[in-house]
Amino acid sequence: MNVWLVTTGSSDVQLTSDESWCDWKSAIQKSIYRLPFEPVRAIEEDGEPYRLPVRVLAHAHDRLPDQVQPYLSFPLLQNFTQELKVKEIQIDRIIVLLSDQKNIFPESERQEKRCPYWQDTCQFYPILENYLGKQFPNAIVEPLLLQPKFSEPGLDNWDAVLELVQQEIKSLKFETEPQTVYVSHQAGTPAISSAVQFCSLAKFGDRVKFLVSNEYSPELTDFVESSSYLRGIEIQQAKKLLENYDYSGMKDVLKKQIEEANKPKDKPKLEDEILKHISYLLDVAIQWNYAEFEEFSRLLLQPETMLKEDSDLVNGARERMTEKNWWWQSYE
Repeated sequence: MNVWLVTTGSSDVQLTSDESWCDWKSAIQKSIYRLPFEPVRAIEEDGEPYRLPVRVLAHAHDRLPDQVQPYLSFPLLQNFTQELKVKEIQIDRIIVLLSDQKNIFPESERQEKRCPYWQDTCQFYPILENYLGKQFPNAIVEPLLLQPKFSEPGLDNWDAVLELVQQEIKSLKFETEPQTVYVSHQAGTPAISSAVQFCSLAKFGDRVKFLVSNEYSPELTDFVESSSYLRGIEIQQAKKLLENYDYSGMKDVLKKQIEEANKPKDKPKLEDEILKHISYLLDVAIQWNYAEFEEFSRLLLQPETMLKEDSDLVNGARERMTEKNWWWQSYE
């Protein structure tokens, strides 16, 4: 089973023209507190699309669906769906990440254009569901709602968003474990985008493939393997464990990278050789932590595993090992 996790934002739903906005605005004045919202272009050139805060556009579509629908454009989603179809990737389940901050922004605060409430995507879900359902008729489309509770921070707070996204992604259930999880994380706030990257990797690991694009350059749409992200996360974890002298934990974190480095290759990379050597040094350190001093000395003095850079360490250890009960003082 293949899953597609989609984040949404203002860039996902745009207008091809602003010619009918005055009519739509008149029909939804009360719903938007008579705020002076106007469609704007990111680039002031002919043919460029217009943007409105997502909740504002959703109000217009709710009130005048037949009039608004023909003007809707989905540039990023179109790029993504096209790439998936070109690669003949079957999508079985689409999870649309949505935002709703009504609990933390009372009506008094909604009467400001800059209130994040207007950027929420929850009301636009039926339109996205319809669009994605047509593109992938055999897929199950479902929402995943980010909805902070009363008095909690908003969705631009990095710590709070990470915890919220973590909870929601962790709650996902699958009858059959996904083979690949495609994640398009570019839309939404930077905090949401970052949290989705981190949490999807934490839950699905190397089954994640990031689907990235550029609304102005569709040819840049591509898949990014999760391996580089995972390596970075694992290395940071390993460094923290090293600070606490947890060599066993460090080797466990780097296990997959070490196994990959030990696989036969026509042209071994320098990175592979470094990982092999790190593995050797960790084995030596682990034996010291276990107080297995004979095994420690045996591993440390194996000439085939040493590098030139180890000579001072090994020579110093060899000198100490000539003494009776050499390990006692060192260990204490």
